[in-house]
Amino acid sequence: PCTQPQAMINTLLFTTALIFVKADSETALVKADSETAPIDCVGKWENFKECSIPCGCGVQRQTYQIITKSSNGGKECEEKDGAMRGVPCNEKPCPVKVYSDWSECSVSCGEGTQTRTITFEDTGLDVPNPKEPLTQTCHLGECCKVGNFSEWSECSASCGPGTRTRSRDELTVNGLGCPDLIETEDCQIAECPIETVIQKDTICSKTELSSDLLKSESSCITADTPVCLKTCKEIDECKGFDEKDGECCFFSEALDEAQYEPNGLSSCYILTDEATTETQPTDYITLGSISASVIISLVLAFGVSKMLSGSSEGGEISKILATPLPRRNSASPVDAPNATPM
Repeated sequence: PCTQPQAMINTLLFTTALIFVKADSETALVKADSETAPIDCVGKWENFKECSIPCGCGVQRQTYQIITKSSNGGKECEEKDGAMRGVPCNEKPCPVKVYSDWSECSVSCGEGTQTRTITFEDTGLDVPNPKEPLTQTCHLGECCKVGNFSEWSECSASCGPGTRTRSRDELTVNGLGCPDLIETEDCQIAECPIETVIQKDTICSKTELSSDLLKSESSCITADTPVCLKTCKEIDECKGFDEKDGECCFFSEALDEAQYEPNGLSSCYILTDEATTETQPTDYITLGSISASVIISLVLAFGVSKMLSGSSEGGEISKILATPLPRRNSASPVDAPNATPM
């Protein structure tokens, strides 16, 4: 009975040994087969760089890379390791570019710049980093250079508003952008005398001047005579004014004949082309009286002188004193102060 288990153990050990021997034998056969079986080449194309352009049918460069070389008579790869080729890429059409016109030159003369924009037609957005230039240099003619101004000329009018001028020379020839070479400005040396006909104790207004022209509520203003004369002269429609108690009432049309108002203290001023000096008849009468007094004084002085000298010609004194002074005929015109006595 003790021998039976030993026999079973021996059988088990022998069977195990056979299994291992068989396994080793199959491994050896597989290894022998792998060393003698043909192996084909394995390779692939890989992109070398990006596509040459982003759109519009570019070219993509590729290189061939062998992963497994052929052996035991296996097939060779289609290309050698490191071979290169180009294949189409980004074949979609590019967006249409729209180029604007060049802008005006940045300067009016000399050297400046011009700019433009490049946008996509479909979106209107600017093309990023365009290869085409967005600016360019522009050359215009030579800029003008001028000298200093001369002194101002004399005023064109001796009185009242006038003008005066001054000039300067261009230092370039047909330069661009020259400023004005001649300047003119208003000038006035003095106010011109206002030519009027003055009639005292009269009213000559027929049609009142529009208050709108005076920028006033009425056709009358409170002012002294020089101001009233100047105001009327500056308005074309004004023909004159009536003045009384420091108030001037302007008119655009005068009466055919001024209305006399005794002691009315109103004076009529009519603007004319020629000045007429106001002269009252009483002035001439006064001057005539003064002249007569002077003549009488001279005669008396001459007579007294003769009397004191005891001249034999003293008899002529009575003749001189008896000579009547010339009298004014009421029908004759008023004599001027320097008129010759008749």
